[in-house]
Amino acid sequence: MTARRPYAKGPIPAHPKTLGERLRKIRLSWGWNQTDMAQALHTNQKTYSAWERNDAMPPQASLGAVCKFFRTPVEALRDGVDFAVPDIPSYMGKPSRVAEAALLVPPAKGRAKLVDQEAGSERELTPNRLRAALEKALEQGRPIWLVIG
Repeated sequence: MTARRPYAKGPIPAHPKTLGERLRKIRLSWGWNQTDMAQALHTNQKTYSAWERNDAMPPQASLGAVCKFFRTPVEALRDGVDFAVPDIPSYMGKPSRVAEAALLVPPAKGRAKLVDQEAGSERELTPNRLRAALEKALEQGRPIWLVIG
């Protein structure tokens, strides 16, 4: 079993250098905890924490959804180009309502998109391959969210 690293503490850098530092700066500026932010971004706290610690990068579709939620260009969040902390969306209200906010990039016509948060991957599948992936996830006891756009 690997030891968990502590959550980042101390001052927030004025000019965050990494994606994780930028995510942390937004979250703390908004007064949210990691669970609130993870819920808003349709992920779990463990995954979000790894993003903040720069131990993992969000998959491309997730990064696009994160940027859409923050109303921030991908280059600003990922690379720090003209980065500024966005305002909390006015429709958000309390953080407990944030699960409705993030959007996924739709797949091509006739295909389905599978985003595997645990593996940090995304892929487009035919309906038959999607069925097989769902059955495998159920057999493994993994949580499944089905989003129909």
